[in-house]
Amino acid sequence: IIKLFSWETKFMQRVCDAAQKEREHSEKSEKMEKTCRLLVDVTPTIISVLSLSFYLSHCQENLNIPRIFTAIALFGRIESPMRDIPRIITNFIATYSRIST
Repeated sequence: IIKLFSWETKFMQRVCDAAQKEREHSEKSEKMEKTCRLLVDVTPTIISVLSLSFYLSHCQENLNIPRIFTAIALFGRIESPMRDIPRIITNFIATYSRIST
């Protein structure tokens, strides 16, 4: 039917435009997911270093081995829930982009 009515070029152009938009959204989603994954992988280390630095600079007590190991253990406990954050953010972005188009 498409060939009989000479719609082939217009239809092909619409298909190519839709495919290009889909590729753009896919690339954006992939970049966002990689960025979030990088941030989540680095965040526990940054939080540990900043927290221990803050403790050293603002507290009058000495930082001893039991406190360091306790802090590292607690920071290790929050690492697992933080692993879900990139997936959640990516799902929100994908949902938003699908709703808005």
